[in-house]
Amino acid sequence: MIQTNKISLIGFRKNGYTAVEDVGSREACGVPFSCCKQKPNEAIKNKQCGYDVRKPGFNTLQNLNATLIINERGCLGALEDWMEKNMIPIATYIFVYFFFHILGICFAQNLRADIFAQISKWRH
Repeated sequence: MIQTNKISLIGFRKNGYTAVEDVGSREACGVPFSCCKQKPNEAIKNKQCGYDVRKPGFNTLQNLNATLIINERGCLGALEDWMEKNMIPIATYIFVYFFFHILGICFAQNLRADIFAQISKWRH
């Protein structure tokens, strides 16, 4: 796995469209649009927002910081942070989910035992 600007990407530098060394393409020095941060007033996601973000001198030319345009963290890091922040609701949901499923199994077993008890009374 290659780490570039803290974005975890597989084979990203080897890709002919996004490699910093290949300046011939419009996508050169860019990141996929899935890394872009969506603006609050943006109804349709800008699929070209990641172009030239990794280009040397981008921050000084655009008077922008790349962190304002793209997410620099990978998805797994963001998922880990989200899970740490929401551990209690997640654990509560899992506990309640399995509690009711086990309770349903117990009730079904109890009903099954009652049915077999009634059947055995009919035979004798």
